[in-house]
Amino acid sequence: MTKGRVELTILTPLCYVSMAVAIVCAAFAPYLLTRFGYQSAYAAPLWLIALAFAFAVWQLRGILKLVASGDPFSRRNEKYLRRISWCCFAVAVAALAMLPIYFSLIKVLMALFAIAGGLVMRVLARVFLLAAQQKEEMDLII
Repeated sequence: MTKGRVELTILTPLCYVSMAVAIVCAAFAPYLLTRFGYQSAYAAPLWLIALAFAFAVWQLRGILKLVASGDPFSRRNEKYLRRISWCCFAVAVAALAMLPIYFSLIKVLMALFAIAGGLVMRVLARVFLLAAQQKEEMDLII
């Protein structure tokens, strides 16, 4: 078994575990917030962050499947990466929505990093789209 194949067999279950953790955290967010003395108004942005994370990891799982099948430069990867970028932007909006409740520099930094991550995903999506187009052209030549 090659090194890349071993990494994929480890990463795929890790995707499922991280999605499950995000969903459990979202489900227990109101309880945990009130238990530790935070306002329950945090629950909605935290739900959005957890659901965006779970959806992004689900898209990552799709990318991993394509890589495992030997087709990394597929047009579907461009769609997956664009969806992940929207998840990053949703996390930024949720982090900024929490600022009026309680201002924290960490929330501002989280929003900035999420915006940067979303922009990087957009660039990668464009690169993968161009690679898929070139691959299709090369397949026609051969």
